[in-house]
Amino acid sequence: MNAQIGRTAQIVIETRQDLSSGCLKGLTSNYIPVLVDGGDHLKNTNQTVRLCQLKNDTAMKGVLIFGEQGRSS
Repeated sequence: MNAQIGRTAQIVIETRQDLSSGCLKGLTSNYIPVLVDGGDHLKNTNQTVRLCQLKNDTAMKGVLIFGEQGRSS
């Protein structure tokens, strides 16, 4: 997962928040769990994120990139 830091990725945001961090949780196309800050309106949508850091051994922290591909769909 360290090799993914700094890259952008498409994620599908799940309908549940991560209990330990309170962040929204999504998955990349290659099944990397990504935690992002955002509101409930983003749940169950596809979003573009920049992968920023390894959050723990099982997830990465991402930042939403808003633009044409990053809008709720």
